Amino acid sequence: MIQQNGKHIEQIMREFNAFKSRITTIVGTEAVNFFAYSFTRQGFINESGVEKWKPRKRMAKRNRGRGILIDTGRLKRSIRIVSKSINMVTVGTDVPYAKAHNEGITIDKTVQVKSFARRVKSKYQRSSLKTRKTSIKRQHLGETTQVKAHSRHMKIKLDKRQFMGNSAFLNKRLNLILSRELKNIIE
Repeated sequence: MIQQNGKHIEQIMREFNAFKSRITTIVGTEAVNFFAYSFTRQGFINESGVEKWKPRKRMAKRNRGRGILIDTGRLKRSIRIVSKSINMVTVGTDVPYAKAHNEGITIDKTVQVKSFARRVKSKYQRSSLKTRKTSIKRQHLGETTQVKAHSRHMKIKLDKRQFMGNSAFLNKRLNLILSRELKNIIE
């Protein structure tokens, strides 16, 4: 029997074949963890280091103390291995707004608003008169007023806050993990 460092060649081949079947799972799991960690570090690591996300312009009371892209945590939890084969693994998300946050988007369009009934939330509500002066009209809480159909121009810009994509840092990390696994098989 041929031996290398106390192991039989057949045992090394068996371990290597088992490693080949696990390699996509190892790479996919490491990528999922790396991309999910972007939410903790509030930025994406690439060759130049951490590219920090731009902070929110307005901070809602319910979002104080939370991460930038974290509201319910759905986006972070949705990162998973989408598909894998012997030679390839794909990591992605099924959340519809993930691409807009990851790449950034500008929405510039006019939308039609249908008429609807608005419930009064405060004790006093401003109503505009034909003379362009505003007056304060007393209404009871919970009363409804009818809002006419109208069009509204929307211009929304979501800044690029990349949390997934090609990363030189991730590639180096994967190379280290895989070479360590191969070294364990050979030794």
